[in-house]
Order: sequence, then structure tokens, then C-alpha cells
Amino acid sequence: TITPFAHFTGDFTFGPDGMMYAYEREYGMSTLYRITPIPEPATVLLLGLGMVALKRRR
Repeated sequence: TITPFAHFTGDFTFGPDGMMYAYEREYGMSTLYRITPIPEPATVLLLGLGMVALKRRR
């Protein structure tokens, strides 16, 4: 359970589909977020550069 402020509470859980969900309750309102594993563009670029460097070494 995450509680950074007194008015905010939340939980992280895994659903039946294997995805991670974040549950948030703030000021009496409840929200459910699905967290998808989408990499940042910089991560994809670094991974691509690493693969190119490995291919050139061989």
C-alpha cells in the first residue's frame, strides 16, 4: 500500500491477464489504472545501439 499523503491511498496488484494494475483512491473517488510495459524511446534506442555494436564485434 502506498500512502504519500493523508488524502491519497493506493495499491498495486496483478490481474488475471497478468498485467499490473494500480488502484488509487483520492478524496472519495476511486480510479483503476492498467500499467502496460511500453518502453521509453531512449531505452529502445540504447538497446538497438547495443545490438548493432554486438553484431559488429562478431
